[in-house]
Amino acid sequence: KKKKNRKEKNGRMHLAVKLLKLVGEGIFFYYFIQLAFYIYHRLLHMPISGPLYRAHHVQHHKLYFPLRRLRTIAYGLDPAEEKANSRLLLQLKANGEAKGNQSVDKGTQDSLGERQEAPVLAAKNAPAQLRNSQQENQEQQKQQQQQLSSLELKEHLKSSDGWFKSGGELLFGIPMLAVAVWSLHLLPTSTAIVFIGVMVFVAVWGDVMHSSFHLYDDAISHPESLAVHQSLVSAPWFRKYQHLHDIHHAHTNANFGFFDFTIDKLFGTYCETRPSYLPVPPTKFSAST
Repeated sequence: KKKKNRKEKNGRMHLAVKLLKLVGEGIFFYYFIQLAFYIYHRLLHMPISGPLYRAHHVQHHKLYFPLRRLRTIAYGLDPAEEKANSRLLLQLKANGEAKGNQSVDKGTQDSLGERQEAPVLAAKNAPAQLRNSQQENQEQQKQQQQQLSSLELKEHLKSSDGWFKSGGELLFGIPMLAVAVWSLHLLPTSTAIVFIGVMVFVAVWGDVMHSSFHLYDDAISHPESLAVHQSLVSAPWFRKYQHLHDIHHAHTNANFGFFDFTIDKLFGTYCETRPSYLPVPPTKFSAST
């Protein structure tokens, strides 16, 4: 009986040691990955990284999300397009058509068909069209442009809604895939699984958070999950992280983390002070935004 009890006790101790080792590996790999991500992200903001610098620092910070347009109603939507079509976007949002997984409505299809037939009708009814006033023609052209924009916006929303459609998964995902393969060759299988699991968590959660940083609370599409975005913006802690990422766009040598700024604090790149030239974006989308 004593031998049996001793065996059970040793078994529990062995399990506790394995669990402790697992937790220790997870914590170590978490901060190791955070450090690697910090170095890589910082490199993307340096001209020495060449095409990576242009793809991330120039395109992301200067074109997609310039300082005065840090939020959009749909991730990756050009700020000029959003501003020009703000009323259309509000209409799509109100009609529940802008989530991206719906087909073009029948009214839009009909209007497109009418536009295709317009040249033929114009040839047949030239005398009648000549009687139309210039104002009416201009209004018709304006409506046609809006309808075309509606179709284009729906197509954009359809292509940008759903998991891993922000574009960042390529810039960060390819190096991570290489590291994952490397870990399977150099680490014991169980340790490599822990490493890859932690890396996937950091990457996915960071991508979800980053997408939400650049969206209004009432966004109509999200590159990963609109439901998760709606939960995030209602969390009291989210606004602080969003504020820190805004500062990253103003001071591009600060706040390289997304949801953990420990490494920034260690290297002196952590900043909470919002510069005077960086406006506080509204949380909700409107036609005047």
